[in-house]
Amino acid sequence: MGKSRKSGSQTSSGGGKGFDFGQPLTSFVESGFEHLVHFAEAEVGGCSYGFVRSAEVGAAIPVVTLLARHEAPLRAAMSELRSWGDGVDGDAVEMTVVFMKSGGWLLGLSPEPRRLAARTQTADLLLDPLYFAPTWIKTLDTTDPFLRRFEQYHEAMFAPFILSAAVWRGSPPDQRRPHDTQMDLLEQRLSLLKFQCTFSDEDSVEAGSQAAVMLATFKRDGKPRRAKRSSGEEAPGRPDIKRIKAKREQVLASLFTVSRRRADRTGLTAGMMEQLAPLGIQRWQVDQAIANVVLSRKMCGEDHYAPLESKSLKRAVIEGAFNHVEFADGELSQFTIAPEILERQIDLDGRDLLRIFGHQPKRDGVAATLGELRRRRLIDA
Repeated sequence: MGKSRKSGSQTSSGGGKGFDFGQPLTSFVESGFEHLVHFAEAEVGGCSYGFVRSAEVGAAIPVVTLLARHEAPLRAAMSELRSWGDGVDGDAVEMTVVFMKSGGWLLGLSPEPRRLAARTQTADLLLDPLYFAPTWIKTLDTTDPFLRRFEQYHEAMFAPFILSAAVWRGSPPDQRRPHDTQMDLLEQRLSLLKFQCTFSDEDSVEAGSQAAVMLATFKRDGKPRRAKRSSGEEAPGRPDIKRIKAKREQVLASLFTVSRRRADRTGLTAGMMEQLAPLGIQRWQVDQAIANVVLSRKMCGEDHYAPLESKSLKRAVIEGAFNHVEFADGELSQFTIAPEILERQIDLDGRDLLRIFGHQPKRDGVAATLGELRRRRLIDA
């Protein structure tokens, strides 16, 4: 008795499989939230402002100081912020100021999205990370004139400043009576030298921005202590062929440069382009097929990922590509791919691209696949 096949399972003719390196592969990454806990425990009550001489810059620059009640959690919070930039990149902390119509303002501190991406998934070119960056928000009831001058200061191309912290003693911080507050500054090694700060007014906040997330949280919760902002690729939805093309080009250029050059030098690429020219073949299709054959042989010892199950193909290719390294040494004669193998891989890869968009060719063979890709306007996008 033959084995039944599960409905909806992905199959490939002849056991071979294709893989489009540009396909959406979303991964969800959330940064740590320890700074939220530490700032809450520190009980930040306000800010102080001024100027301090910076040895790194060689000049007096603005300083914004967070004032808190409890020293130990404040130290922990500032240490956490510094760790995002390995202690040297203060702009790994995104600082956002929103001026409220009521006369107060919101201060937001969160991981800067691009730097967060760089320190979490630098090598996973096949993954499209969706980041969730928790933001600590402090609501302040009055706006010191210094902040508006600070905003103007940031209109310059070079606008360094220091974000520091201090423990206040005695009366709580009061913007109207700043001299009544006594404070003990934390040591300089816990401060951040920054060059970027984003300013927005409540009436002109851009949709989707960090300021918009902070403002929405404030209006929903009254006086928030944290918000979550997503960054990176949008959540999974309808595929975007332009994004797929750009990602595919990046992966092929980054991981398979040596293989592509060897295929050029042996005439493999030119021969396949000439053979399939009547079908409208594109160079990227040949390059991608070469990459898949090379990776399949390295991972499986066979062509077309034949030993792999369809349900585990994506994970296997992601891991294989992550560990793939190419060296320029070695005999050129050892780089051999039969034209029929390459043509078959082009067919399989094309079928995978059609699958991404919910289509499939009505007949078997590379001619039918390329024809369907052209009809769907996916081959030369």
